Amino acid sequence: MREVRHTVIRLIRDHLRLSHSHPRSWQGHGFDFTGAVFDGADFSSTEFIGGTVDFTGAQFTGSAVDFNVVFNGGTVDFSRAYGVAPNGLPSSGSSLPPGLILPPTW
Repeated sequence: MREVRHTVIRLIRDHLRLSHSHPRSWQGHGFDFTGAVFDGADFSSTEFIGGTVDFTGAQFTGSAVDFNVVFNGGTVDFSRAYGVAPNGLPSSGSSLPPGLILPPTW
């Protein structure tokens, strides 16, 4: 199952990559990761533009999850996610970008 999860994340990342235009970009679409398990993922160099990205009940475990991304013009909700904070996200005590919602414990 881990390999399948990583393949799905890689496909999403490739369709949202900043560095090269994918012929079928998924920019402007929402993503529902409700209850997803992230045991390592690489979203680096992606840009979520518009739409809503929902991580309600998502679990971040074990391996690093890299969110070195741009969130632009939408809402990204980690408020009910749990586990270790993914790499690349600001801490909840710092100044958060508009539309980014983190749990109080990160």
